[in-house]
Amino acid sequence: MSFSQFTKRTLISLNYLVFAAVLQGCEDKTEIVPEKKAVQVRHAIAYAVPVPPPSKVFYGKVQSSTGYEIASFSNGRVESMPVKEGEYVKKGQLLARLYSPSLEAIVLQKKAQLSAAVAASDDAQKELKRVTNLQTQNLVPVATLEQAQKVAKVSAESVFEAKASLAQALNQLEDISIYAVEDGLIAKLFAREGQFVSASEPIIRLEETGKQKVLFSIPEQDALNLNVGDTVHVLVRTSNQELTAKVTEKGIPEVSGPALFSVTVELEKSTAQSLGLTAKLIIGLTDSRVYSIAASAVRFTSEGQSFLLDDSLHHYKVNLLATRGDKLLISAASSLEGIAFNTAPESTLEKNLMIAKEGEYE
Repeated sequence: MSFSQFTKRTLISLNYLVFAAVLQGCEDKTEIVPEKKAVQVRHAIAYAVPVPPPSKVFYGKVQSSTGYEIASFSNGRVESMPVKEGEYVKKGQLLARLYSPSLEAIVLQKKAQLSAAVAASDDAQKELKRVTNLQTQNLVPVATLEQAQKVAKVSAESVFEAKASLAQALNQLEDISIYAVEDGLIAKLFAREGQFVSASEPIIRLEETGKQKVLFSIPEQDALNLNVGDTVHVLVRTSNQELTAKVTEKGIPEVSGPALFSVTVELEKSTAQSLGLTAKLIIGLTDSRVYSIAASAVRFTSEGQSFLLDDSLHHYKVNLLATRGDKLLISAASSLEGIAFNTAPESTLEKNLMIAKEGEYE
């Protein structure tokens, strides 16, 4: 190989090396960053939703407005009791009969005394008739006639007294038989067949099936809103009936007892089957409009007054009533429907609500 050929090859190799170096130095090493999407931050708002007002519920038992605890005027053993608790009975139906040997003996004695008095009175009347005939013929003096008249009169009065005494004994004997004074329900049996009971000791409690009432025990702060004559609504849970009732009595609490008023309401309509069922009285907490709203929308002034803010930071005065689920129940004097209320934290608002001069409340 000649010198000229070697030089030519060397120059070609050198050109390749320079070209490769130039290409490597021109490589684009700029980092490609993905395009960022614009993020829209939604404004935090909440709406007030109208809901039924919260209320307090009190429970009581439906009972008859008129009930009787029937007793006997005499001691005795329960001979028969043809009724059971929970049974409906008619007026005049036999409820129980007692056995009293002493009363039966007294009745027999009074009957015998009456028979003797009647016999004596008959003899006295016959004698009076005989003496009257003799005196008409002037065969006996007037004094004898007067004496016969006196004896006949006393005998007649003895018969009257014997009849009264027998009637009293019969009444006593009848008193050991107990009858229903009105249509009603056998609410309680205090004695059973074969059991001895004393005079005036209750044997049966009868509840009339006419007018009915419910007795509720209500705290004083709620009883203040109820007065005699007020109309309320009572729900009988088992039959799911809402009945209208009127407050008829309102008893004050005992000095040493809890602050519970005894409020009695009388049902305007009822059925015999309602006796003994559980009824509930619902008392609303407010007559104002009630709304449900997220707790984050409710704010408070330094004085503790609760309020809401709309997007213009306008104040709406509200009152907190209760909670329902994860929401707060509030009341307001004006309508809050359709208003978007701000729920953003106060640190993100444009003004400090604690020191800023607050505008007039809605």
